[in-house]
Amino acid sequence: TTAMQGSMSALFWASTLLVSIQMLFALLLGQILAIKIQDESEPLESRMETFKYFGNFPRGMLTMFELTLGNFAPVARMLQEHVSPYYVIFSILHKLSFGFAGIAVVNGVFMSETFKVAASDDAIILRSIEQRKRQHRSKMMDFMQYADHSGDGAITLEEWNKVLESESARNWFAGQGLSIEDSQILFQLLEQDGNGSLDAEELLKGVARLQGP
Repeated sequence: TTAMQGSMSALFWASTLLVSIQMLFALLLGQILAIKIQDESEPLESRMETFKYFGNFPRGMLTMFELTLGNFAPVARMLQEHVSPYYVIFSILHKLSFGFAGIAVVNGVFMSETFKVAASDDAIILRSIEQRKRQHRSKMMDFMQYADHSGDGAITLEEWNKVLESESARNWFAGQGLSIEDSQILFQLLEQDGNGSLDAEELLKGVARLQGP
């Protein structure tokens, strides 16, 4: 919610720009096509169809948003069949430039601002830190269960070396940000109370300390 509120400014300006562009095209096409709508020499059906899409400003705005954000084919076909075949070029270029590229830029700006706000929000940062701590504890507890062959709640140096003979175990530690060159040196860095074994808290705090902030 906080991230959404913080990005409302970017959303407002992006929406204002989009609406302004649609207004400009609606007014421009309305003026151009008014000549055809008022021309009594044109077939009545053709004039009525053109009026349905561009007969006044609200119709023109709705049509431009449909052309930009919705199914542009009916509008493009109407312009092609009842006004001029050359309008298909305008319809396709408008869809490509504003319907695809323009909207993608607006979405990109909005998402970028949302992520910026989220990255600086204290509540989100705290939740992220807590989540990382829980994930770290869960991983270390899983390793503790895997390495504690005796089941006494501690990993001896012998158990440690035996486990780290496995390439998969070394790769697992590398995934935690610890590259193991010498398993015995790492054991000594993690083991703090000098009793020759690693308990769960030593493993948790030691790995977190070596990983860094």
